This record gives sequence, structure tokens and C-alpha cells, in this order.
Amino acid sequence: MKKILSGAMILFVFTGCTLMEMKRQNEEMQASNAQKESQLAELQQERKQLEEKQRHLVKLLETRRVPLNELKKELGALIYQNRRLMAMENCQGQEKTRLKMEIVKLESQKKELAHLENQAMSASAKEQKIAQLTEEIRAYLDMGLEHKYR
Repeated sequence: MKKILSGAMILFVFTGCTLMEMKRQNEEMQASNAQKESQLAELQQERKQLEEKQRHLVKLLETRRVPLNELKKELGALIYQNRRLMAMENCQGQEKTRLKMEIVKLESQKKELAHLENQAMSASAKEQKIAQLTEEIRAYLDMGLEHKYR
């Protein structure tokens, strides 16, 4: 009886630790998401400023004659900056989507672990399911860390 209680206690401690780690990782991902959204907003603001500058240059061209080479040079710089911003926005949008998918997967696994705690199944079946989910989570986190440090 003591062995069963000890096993169950270890199982609950392990599950609790896993849930806390998942919660921490989830919070980190959400913080990262917020930072990426902030950067995206800054890039969009910078893009608006560049578009305003472009409109200003067009207006300037209409009101006075600026040497064509100077206009081409400034327009080339604006086009380059605009393309760079668009590329950065695209990358951040993809990263945001990937992070959201990771959060959904981790939350799903968290719910499944919580469900296992409350579910009436044999101790060995619970241990097998928890071991399986733990390995899946570990593999998923290892994959995420490899992706993060590339």
C-alpha cells in the first residue's frame, strides 16, 4: 500500500512539475509574441512614415524641379527600405503563426495531462500515458530549442 501511495505521490509531483514547466514556457512564448507584435507595429509605423516621405517627394517634384538623379536616388532608397520592411513583416508574421501553433499544442497537452489526473484509470495506464506525453513534450521542446538557436 505504501508503494502504491509513494508511486501515486511521485506521479502527481512529476505531473505538477511538468505542468509548471509548460506554464512557464507558455508564458515565455506569450511574452515573445507580445514583443514580436510590438516590433511589427513599429515596422508598420516606419512603413507609414516612408510612404508619407514618398508622397512628400512626389509633391516636391510637382512644385519645383529637382534634379532627376537626386529623385532617383531617394526613390531607390525608399523602395529598398519598403522591401526590407515588407520582408521583416512577413518573417514576423510567420514567426507569430508558428508561436501561436506551439502555444495551442502545449495547452492541449497540458489539458490532457490534467485530464489524466482526474480520470479513473489504473495507475500503470496513467504512468504509461504520462510517460508517453512527457516524451512527446520533451521531443517537442527539444525541437523548439533547436529551431530557436539556429
